[in-house]
Amino acid sequence: MSDLTSRKQSKDAARSVVVTLQNNTPYDLELNSNSESLPDGKWDDYPPTVIRSGERGEWKSESDRFGTGTYGSVSYYILDQSRNSVSVSWDDPYNGRNSDGGGVSDNNRYKLDMPGSIDGNNAEMDFTLRYLG
Repeated sequence: MSDLTSRKQSKDAARSVVVTLQNNTPYDLELNSNSESLPDGKWDDYPPTVIRSGERGEWKSESDRFGTGTYGSVSYYILDQSRNSVSVSWDDPYNGRNSDGGGVSDNNRYKLDMPGSIDGNNAEMDFTLRYLG
């Protein structure tokens, strides 16, 4: 499947977000299953359980009722010796501006690059986790 095909947006949902997390660290990431939160919308593709070092994980949520958007968040454990973590969040409201968020538990060893300004009803938000050493 091509990258373009895998990132195809829903034509039925009023709002949708495809989220990617690129793991540019020497460690695998493991989903904290207690952290999956989707207060508004539904999962179209669930976050992967593991994102291997050097690979990218992708998931999608979309609105599920008239006049609503979608927003949520997930966290991953960084499988290093200290069991650090990274979290990402997304929001594509029915009205208003889209937003993203996130962070890492150890800013001295890791940096999370966030998408910044994202426009549109069907958004793509690309996060990158980097290892600082």
